[in-house]
Amino acid sequence: GLYNPPLVTTHGTLIADSMISPALHGQRRSFLVYLPPSYQDTATPLRRYPTLYLLHGSPGNEYDWIRGGKAAQSADTLIGYGKIPDLIIIFPDGNGRSGETSEWGNSFDQMQLMENFVAFDLVHFIDQKYRTIPTAGYRAIGGFSMGGFGAMNIAVHHPDIFGSVIALAGYYIASGSIWGQNTAYMQANSPASVLPTDPSAWKLRIFLGAATKDQPYYAGTQQFILELKALHLNYTFDLENGYHTWSVWETQLYHALLWLK
Repeated sequence: GLYNPPLVTTHGTLIADSMISPALHGQRRSFLVYLPPSYQDTATPLRRYPTLYLLHGSPGNEYDWIRGGKAAQSADTLIGYGKIPDLIIIFPDGNGRSGETSEWGNSFDQMQLMENFVAFDLVHFIDQKYRTIPTAGYRAIGGFSMGGFGAMNIAVHHPDIFGSVIALAGYYIASGSIWGQNTAYMQANSPASVLPTDPSAWKLRIFLGAATKDQPYYAGTQQFILELKALHLNYTFDLENGYHTWSVWETQLYHALLWLK
């Protein structure tokens, strides 16, 4: 069913939006919002919707999940077939300082609080402007590669904000220059280190994706799964044949949307 057109002719609406972020010192940040077909239905003007925040990789931008991952197309198809409930999907831009990946994190020098932008500023803005169900049980975060790391890192830090997390081709130990080469700070931003010591994060619903020929991401995901098993935590694992490519993530997002419902 991945490439079948929806049974109905209605499609969701993709909106380009932006906001001023206090966490990013007043920067205006752009993002896309997918509104499901029923959002514009005048017969149900008070209906509220679950939300999914999808983070891109590096290099990337807020259009990647639409162009490469066919996110809106998969949502249209699954909603059209009645396989999943209508939902709102948010695609933020996580680009940071020039020449430096943000890792979707709060930098060690506190000058780039990208995690706070997503978890606080963006979630608050979306809940205020759009008809969401503003509780963790109806709010999910996901991503691929750097976005998979960012989604898991943000989720384990904020299980009271995001109840479900989708990490595709992610990694679970912090890397990159934004952590300031500070070992303690890198550990505090490594889901593999945080999860065993933070019981509040054990309630997260977890979906992991990997590809057979995608190293080191597949091995890193396998190691993270061993940790989840040791903690007796539930998770869903989607393994596809392939590499670090959109064809894998497109399929896995389709499966994750089915899982998320």
